[in-house]
Amino acid sequence: MYKVTDDFYTLTVFNRILELVRERPLNQVPENYDGKRCSYGEARQYLTQESELTDLILSKFLYKNDYRRKIEIGNDVNGFWLKPHSDHSAKREVTVIYLEGHENNGTTFHYPHELKSVRFIPNRAVYFEPDLNDTYDIKSWQHSVKKIDMDVRRTVVVNYVDNTWRDIEDCYDR
Repeated sequence: MYKVTDDFYTLTVFNRILELVRERPLNQVPENYDGKRCSYGEARQYLTQESELTDLILSKFLYKNDYRRKIEIGNDVNGFWLKPHSDHSAKREVTVIYLEGHENNGTTFHYPHELKSVRFIPNRAVYFEPDLNDTYDIKSWQHSVKKIDMDVRRTVVVNYVDNTWRDIEDCYDR
């Protein structure tokens, strides 16, 4: 249900993306954080305009007429975690690119009788397609991230969303 690609970007492109992402603010974990990235509120970082960083990230993501691209920067700090969930059904394709972090802080996929964890290796991309179930439906194809206990875990998440996505202002393609 997921695919892993190592050396996703050329080394030059990867290093420049990492340099630009390091210039962005850290995503502070809010008080009473519940394991849902949406509870970050305004601290979430979306790329919604043309920039060098947007161009570099999207160099591996084709424009698709039926979808919009939603790009999120994750400069997540000590205490961040994601509870088991499926992504919103409007997200048709999800790619998480690991930039910087500890190898034990990759994505864990929850299958009926086992957990499969993807090691966090810089410049690794993890691709999957969410199902159409509700985000926290126990029958959904769930994934999670265990609590990090280090300074920062840097990722880029690129989603292709369909026209039912309600937060269109968070997307690059309008």
